[in-house]
Amino acid sequence: MKFYWGSGSPFSWRAMLALIIKEVEFEDELLEFSKKQHKSPEYLALSPRGKVPALVDGDTVVTESLAIITYIDRKVPTPPLFGETAAEAGQIAQRFYEHENYVGKAAGEVMAPLFRGQASERAEHIRERAKTMHEELASFDSLLESSPWLGGERISAADIVFYPTVCLVDRMAERPDVAELDLGVSSIADAHPRLADFKQRFAALPGVDRAHPPHWKR
Repeated sequence: MKFYWGSGSPFSWRAMLALIIKEVEFEDELLEFSKKQHKSPEYLALSPRGKVPALVDGDTVVTESLAIITYIDRKVPTPPLFGETAAEAGQIAQRFYEHENYVGKAAGEVMAPLFRGQASERAEHIRERAKTMHEELASFDSLLESSPWLGGERISAADIVFYPTVCLVDRMAERPDVAELDLGVSSIADAHPRLADFKQRFAALPGVDRAHPPHWKR
């Protein structure tokens, strides 16, 4: 398999995590956004929207991170990322979509103005959305009170999707402009202890550091 991705893209990150958790051998091709490599004719032939990630497996090309995770799970059934029973699959899918519709959305609304350099001019908006983000994170924190992972006793697609968001929140909390303007973005460890433990356990899994954004390691 060949996997095309971009540094810092949470969508690339979670799709690569699925490959790693499944212990799939793959070649990765890091596309540089600054050079617009994701808009090159060669890449657009694979992914017409010019988005990352994309997975090539022989004659099969899969784009969209959720589709890639599903494809990998069908291609390599063990360990199962969507559970083994209907009840497990339903719970994992519920967490999956709760992240997409609530937690991830709220975090994205905080991140967008920060990454665009609009911290000062949109400070009030960020504070409002940060409050919602932490409320949503708290709901996920409470889920870990009764089980080690979001889908139950085993790691699942819900955890794979959620992990990059937790890391990005911590990355935001370290920014100087966040501290200077008191934007309400707290570190995971300060605000959500069970999520901090989740992050630490996930990060310790073999190979997970491969998926971390390369520019974070410099």
